[in-house]
Amino acid sequence: MFKKGIQHLLLISALSSGATFALEFDDAASAINYRQETFGHIESQLKLLKRSIKKSDNLTSGDALAIVRNISNESQHLIAAFTPVSYQGKTKADADIWDEWPRFEQLMSDYLGNLRDLESAIQSNHKKQAMNALRSAARSCKSCHISYRDFW
Repeated sequence: MFKKGIQHLLLISALSSGATFALEFDDAASAINYRQETFGHIESQLKLLKRSIKKSDNLTSGDALAIVRNISNESQHLIAAFTPVSYQGKTKADADIWDEWPRFEQLMSDYLGNLRDLESAIQSNHKKQAMNALRSAARSCKSCHISYRDFW
C-alpha cells in the first residue's frame, strides 16, 4: 500500500508540475488498479470541491482552484489506462468501451470540457456558475458510468 501511495503522490506531483508523459502499464491488472484508484480519488476530490465552493465567499482565495486543477490533471490521463486488454480481470469497465471507443472518447472529452468550465468559473469567482459546472461534470461522470460501467 505504501508503494502505491508513493506512486500516486509522484503522479500527482508530476502532473501538477506540468510534466508530460505517457502512462504505460505492464499488464491489465496494473491498468485496472490505476483506473480504480484514480476514479476513487477523483470522486473524493469532487466531494471536497463541492464543500469548498459552497462554504467559500471568495473562490479564488480558497482551495477550490487547486482541487479542480488536480482533478483535471488526473482526469486527462485516465483514458490511457483503458488499454485494449484491460477489459479482462477484476474490472468495473464494460467491454463496450472498446467496441464504442469514439463515443467513450467523446464522453471523456465532454467531462474534461466541463472541468475547464468549472476552473474558469472558479477563477472568475462565480459561485453559481461553478456549482452549475460542477453539476455538469458530475452528470458527465454519471452518463459514462451508466453506459460503460459494469455494475454486476
